[in-house]
Amino acid sequence: MKVLNLEWTSYPSRDREAATLICNYLRFKGNIVVEGSIHSAFYLILKHKPDVVYISNIIGSFINHEVALFLKKSNIPLYTSHSEGDFKVKYLKEFVWGDTRPNLEIESILFFWSYRNAKLTCKNFPIKKNIAFISGSPGHDRYIIEKNDITNLNKTKFKISIICFDFSFINEGISNVELSKEAKFFFTEQLELFDNILSKLINENPQIEFLIRPHPSNYSNLYFAGVKNASNLKNASVVDINKSIMSILLETDLSISYSSNAAVEAWLLDKPSCCLNPITSKWPNEVQNTPFYMGMKTCNNYLSLSDTVKEVLKTNKIKLNKDQISNREKIINDIVGFTDGLNHVRIGNKIIEHFSKINQGKRKLVFNSRLFYFFILWNLRAPFSFLLKRSFSIKYMNLWDQNELKNYSRQKYKKQVNFYNKITSPIDSFKAIKYSDEK
Repeated sequence: MKVLNLEWTSYPSRDREAATLICNYLRFKGNIVVEGSIHSAFYLILKHKPDVVYISNIIGSFINHEVALFLKKSNIPLYTSHSEGDFKVKYLKEFVWGDTRPNLEIESILFFWSYRNAKLTCKNFPIKKNIAFISGSPGHDRYIIEKNDITNLNKTKFKISIICFDFSFINEGISNVELSKEAKFFFTEQLELFDNILSKLINENPQIEFLIRPHPSNYSNLYFAGVKNASNLKNASVVDINKSIMSILLETDLSISYSSNAAVEAWLLDKPSCCLNPITSKWPNEVQNTPFYMGMKTCNNYLSLSDTVKEVLKTNKIKLNKDQISNREKIINDIVGFTDGLNHVRIGNKIIEHFSKINQGKRKLVFNSRLFYFFILWNLRAPFSFLLKRSFSIKYMNLWDQNELKNYSRQKYKKQVNFYNKITSPIDSFKAIKYSDEK
């Protein structure tokens, strides 16, 4: 089977990391796999004539959806998933359809991270039920695979990571979220308290190095990350925007967040983590948020945060009560699904099984002017680099580095094979499960 994977980036991003795990497993099973840029999809499909295509998601951008439609018309099986597992009921339509046309079935199989997400989707959009399979989150597998590397890091200094929240929705000029005056006051007070408490912690602990990771949309305005003052202190630094959350967590001894999916990533790495959330009891109902704080220790002031840091310095862990442990397990199950590191295997095995059973039919590649336009841009991306600031697509075209991707895939492949060798059950037995209303 020849597989073509199409993504936006060649460097380790959220979708790339998940897709490469799947691609490497398919290679491990003896399939031919090509990883390429979504922007050169038209050319790559014509050149490689793939049997199947895998895209991490088709709802996040115009070109992803356009490629999916092209594959559908060309009778090429498309397998896809989601880039997000924390589905919000209020915004369910955006999570399910995004930029795509509602009520149009394009995928051969749509993989969901968890039963909760599949149930929410299929209950509200029954058209998805026929193609819905539960695989678990493939991207989160890398935390399980990499977990053993934590002890191999040569660290000479205690480090704390600060994973920031995106408070920019309180700014009416850059957000379309409508907030009441009370809610706006609440979050403004929260971000300022977050910054003040952190600044005091950093000042009082000059022997500790603090690595600050703002939300990607806040790098140009750290006020809305809640670290405007904290980021200017001597023993604190803002990490590069392209540095992955996992590499930050692996490098640090304690992770502090306000409210973030990164908490789940820290939990999967068995990394000590806590929540700095000054007023959790008054969170406005108009802003939906997963209660990550319920699955870890919550610090509401400087004293409790300082005591938590001392606890980790002394014991290298944070003691949780029964409720926190139970809540953590539920949050992980609702977002990630399975936590054995084999979700990418479940997807790979299901693709292999599904392709072996379908009646492929005749390929009928059709001309697509929009994809041809992107192909022209792809080949002229260097001369058009002066448009980087104006064109989101041209920016990512020029960031693409095929050698970088090859090296990354090879590096991950070795770790994956080592991981597979430790699995005691037959690896072929792990497969995504068809969604059913009765779990």
